[in-house]
Amino acid sequence: MSKTSAKYLGVTISSDLRWNEHVDKVCSKANKTIGFLRRNLRVSSPKLKTLAYFSLVRPLVDYAVLHGTHTQIETSKSLKMSKDGHHDLSATATTTPVV
Repeated sequence: MSKTSAKYLGVTISSDLRWNEHVDKVCSKANKTIGFLRRNLRVSSPKLKTLAYFSLVRPLVDYAVLHGTHTQIETSKSLKMSKDGHHDLSATATTTPVV
C-alpha cells in the first residue's frame, strides 16, 4: 500500500489518517517564519518581537495542529516548537533558525 496524502482546508491528511506529515509541514513553516523574524527584528524591541510572533507564527501552529491532532506526541512536538520559537525569537542570541 503506497502512502498518499491530500491537503484539504490547509490540513494535510494521509491515506493512513496520520498527522505526522501535517505536523512536520506546519512546524517547518513556523520555523522558517521564526528565522525570517529573527533575521529582520534583531534590533527591535521585545514588545515588537512578541507581537510579530503572536501575529505571524502562533496562528500557523494553532490552526489545525493543536486543535486537530489527537496524539500526545504530535501535540507536544508542536507546543515545544512553539515555545522554543517564541523564546528563541525574543532572545535573538544567535542567527541560526530554530530546528
